[in-house]
Order: sequence, then C-alpha cells, then structure tokens
Amino acid sequence: MKLSQKILFSALLLLVISGCATNQKIEALENYIGKHIDDIVLSKGVATSTFEKADGSIIYEWKKTYRIIPIGPNCSAERLVVDKNGIVNQYAVSILVC
Repeated sequence: MKLSQKILFSALLLLVISGCATNQKIEALENYIGKHIDDIVLSKGVATSTFEKADGSIIYEWKKTYRIIPIGPNCSAERLVVDKNGIVNQYAVSILVC
C-alpha cells in the first residue's frame, strides 16, 4: 500500500471512530440534563477544569487523551453548563487530533 493510501485510510478510520465516539458521548451527556452536578461528579470524577460565566453559571470540563493506532493521540473534552442551583442545563463535546 502506498504512503498516500495509508494516510487516506488512516484519515477515514479516524473519521469513523470519532463519529461513533461522538454519538456515544452526546447520548451520555444528554442524560445529565436536569441532574445535580454533585451526582455527576460522583460518577464521572472531579472535572479537569471549571469556568464561571458572567451570569453565575459554571462550565465544568473533563478532558481525556487516548490513542488510536496508527493515527496517534486524540483528545476529547466534555463540557457541562450548570446553573446557580447546581443543575445541568447544557452540554458540549469536542473530539480533536492532538
């Protein structure tokens, strides 16, 4: 297999794997809507970072790094927006090649 074919195959593989992982992450994050952040931290662990928004809500972020052979390391970030009462009302997920 030529180098260009290997690169194309690797890129397509990454797209397929990322798509499946993204759908699973979104479904999992959808289940957190309406739940209290304390319950989520008990199951997911402590967030890797937080950010307070101007309206007083807080964004909690969990970052993960994992390897996809032969592509290399990839990163994902899951974010939950929590209102002043500690209830999750939004989510986001990002999957990147890092």
